[in-house]
Amino acid sequence: MQSIVCSANSTSLAYPMLHEVQLDIQYSPTVEIHVTRIPSKRKLVLICNPNGNPTNYTFGDWEHWSEFKEHIRNLKGTSDGTLTLLRSNNNKGLHKTDGIYKCVVSNGIYGTNGNFYQKGTTLVYNKVPPIFVNANKPIQIGCYGQKLNLTVLLYNKYGTMETTISNPNKPLYTDIYQQMIQTQDIFHDVNVTVSGVKITFQLTLNKAEDFTDYTIKACNEIGCNKLTVEITSENRPETPTNVSVIPFEKHIAVSWCPGYNGGFPQTFFVEYKAEDEEVWIRSGPVTGNFEIRMSEIMYDIIPNTRYYVRVLSKNKIGESNTTTVITLGLSNNKYDVEAILLVLLVDIAVVLVKAVWEVVLVVLLVVIAITVWTASFHLRRKANNASDIDNPSEEEVRENFQMEPVDNQLYLSSDDPDLAPAQNVRNQSVPNTRLTSSTSQDNQTNQMQLHNHNEANGGRSCTYIKRGVVPSVHNRQEPRKIHELNYSDITFNDAPTMRGAVIHGNVDRTIYSEINLMAAPVAPLSSSESECDESDENDILFMHM
Repeated sequence: MQSIVCSANSTSLAYPMLHEVQLDIQYSPTVEIHVTRIPSKRKLVLICNPNGNPTNYTFGDWEHWSEFKEHIRNLKGTSDGTLTLLRSNNNKGLHKTDGIYKCVVSNGIYGTNGNFYQKGTTLVYNKVPPIFVNANKPIQIGCYGQKLNLTVLLYNKYGTMETTISNPNKPLYTDIYQQMIQTQDIFHDVNVTVSGVKITFQLTLNKAEDFTDYTIKACNEIGCNKLTVEITSENRPETPTNVSVIPFEKHIAVSWCPGYNGGFPQTFFVEYKAEDEEVWIRSGPVTGNFEIRMSEIMYDIIPNTRYYVRVLSKNKIGESNTTTVITLGLSNNKYDVEAILLVLLVDIAVVLVKAVWEVVLVVLLVVIAITVWTASFHLRRKANNASDIDNPSEEEVRENFQMEPVDNQLYLSSDDPDLAPAQNVRNQSVPNTRLTSSTSQDNQTNQMQLHNHNEANGGRSCTYIKRGVVPSVHNRQEPRKIHELNYSDITFNDAPTMRGAVIHGNVDRTIYSEINLMAAPVAPLSSSESECDESDENDILFMHM
């Protein structure tokens, strides 16, 4: 608002003539948009702030545009120029609210641009996980035995993005390439252009199992999203294999194993012709249902004629190569027994190969069970042996050790003056005794010659009555110590009583011995024959008279 004064002056006027008016300068508004986010209420609020003269504003519909200036939709705001965008409970579809928003307002004054309504703009982006855009191809084509670049397109406006790929069996580790591009997506039913990221995974399709579903996972600081892509093939089918032909009198039976179907359902044909014919005869289609082995019979066969046979496959892309031609002759009298056996063996082998994995699994489980049981049994047995080692039974001795009969080798020490002084058993290093076994089978008699250090004869006789032969025990690899006293029954004939006599021996002895103390002396044992380990009390037999 401005005050304008018009004045006129004349000599005839005492005072100038003045006229004042108020000039109201009106102009169209300039518009700003203020954006407010209210996370607690999951709201995005856009407030339109116009500035013009006059200040009575009329607001039109808000406009939503893509970042590449493609119109998406119009939105109704409030009369005071506020637009509220509500977010759903999840982030799905939230990215579709991204873009340019325009506030439309007028105060009744045309602008210098000639427009009645003036507009203000703002760019809005939401913090959401990476989005797989609508332009992605859920089915991609690969070639058997070749490499494939599996590509996915993502929309990501927040933070750094990481991607991984896996098939139904395991995660894959392959080369990954990333490129910034412009791509297409659907925002509120409108196909618009967006800034995107192209991710390329390099795969090698060497097996039929490689033509399957692949899951791509993309994550940023907000979260993750996934996309499943199916890899199929647009190849011709592979050539059938393992073709066998069985000739009969008036027909032939052909069997084969299917090859890879090229990614589409396939059918099979048997082609055959007589030797003198030029045109191949093709059988009706044989539909494959994923059998391991397939077969077909041709009945219009002329006997005693040589035939050529081959097999091929076909899908919607094309035909496979034919198999190697098989030549066969037909006879009125007999079948080709070798060919029949060959086909039967091949069929059996195919069935066995299919079943062998089940058998291997069962055998493996049985072996594991037996191994665990055996280990547990030995641990229990070892614990029992440890607890019983101080008192082994005769049955345990017979079971765990090799049983051999041996000569009794017993040694006597005594303080009897008639037998000459004897050293204490713990200090006696070379006992000069020898026990001779008799040849009796029922009543074994053993004689023992006793010598003192002065070579005086102090012979006494005693008789041993055999109570039962218990062979001495040897363990050739690891001798076993038996921690117990063993006693022998000794009967003396008319001879002076021997005081404090002790019979010494090692573990290799029978339980009972017949001893003749009155027998004639014999040569003493050599040190190598009679030497024993004095340091171990468990190797000594004590016999009390």
